[in-house]
Amino acid sequence: MSSGFDGWPGDTEIAYRDALEWRWIRGSFTEPGPACVWGRVKYPLVAGEEITPLGRLLVMADAASGVSAVLPWNEYLFVNLDLGIHLERPPRGEWMAMDAETRIGDLGAGQCTSVLSDGLRRVGTSTQTLLVERRA
Repeated sequence: MSSGFDGWPGDTEIAYRDALEWRWIRGSFTEPGPACVWGRVKYPLVAGEEITPLGRLLVMADAASGVSAVLPWNEYLFVNLDLGIHLERPPRGEWMAMDAETRIGDLGAGQCTSVLSDGLRRVGTSTQTLLVERRA
């Protein structure tokens, strides 16, 4: 299976990416820049337990900086230092969406912001502070 990440070494499965079913509206893992994507978690977080809509939204939101990466995966690391979730209402359903944008500063830091939605409408926003470093 191809990794789906531009420049990612070898044909490898990437657990986080492969744990969700993705439906791209704008962007992709291999297209740098802002992205809008729907996702559905394919596996339970805890074996034998049903994942809640909130759990689904949190899993999706954690991928925001990955879907909207602005630097080449094979040249840079960008590590999420935190994840802030700000909800306006409880999420519903299986499919969650995010409209994400990552901005990188010139001193090794960045931020990703995302609007989170479910099948009904907007649910809230997420933020991620990023540590950015060139790969060795």
